[in-house]
Amino acid sequence: MFILADSGSTKTTWSIVDNYGHVIEKETIGLNPMHVHKEQIINTLLNITKDIPYHEIQYVHFYGAGCASIEMQKKVQIAIKDALHNDNVFVDSDIYAAAHGLLQDKAGWIAILGTGSNLAYYDGKTILKHTPSLGYILGDEGSGSYLGKELLK
Repeated sequence: MFILADSGSTKTTWSIVDNYGHVIEKETIGLNPMHVHKEQIINTLLNITKDIPYHEIQYVHFYGAGCASIEMQKKVQIAIKDALHNDNVFVDSDIYAAAHGLLQDKAGWIAILGTGSNLAYYDGKTILKHTPSLGYILGDEGSGSYLGKELLK
């Protein structure tokens, strides 16, 4: 069994995959480590895994907004390890997940348009060029916040 999380600033989609390939999806608040405390990450994880024997979880992959820096990756990683008592935890940026999902092992440009937006070039293995998100406040013209303001105008 493993857990895969796709987290933005607004929501997190958790896919819990059992040993038979069955997937249970759960949705929670967004867990951008720049906006939430370690305790919120732990409590959220404990809530979605309350019916799962922790010893059956082989690994957790968490891809999230705000997880581009090693400092923020470690914050999320430690919270997940503390919650599940599992050391096999991988945390990386949501842009990296988008690259894997869209391009797999091919090179190309990828973009995320959400609460915040960003753009990156992926060489098939790593992110080589990355335009960091300015956040949803500072004129991030592809973001949900900006598009909502335009709609209201």
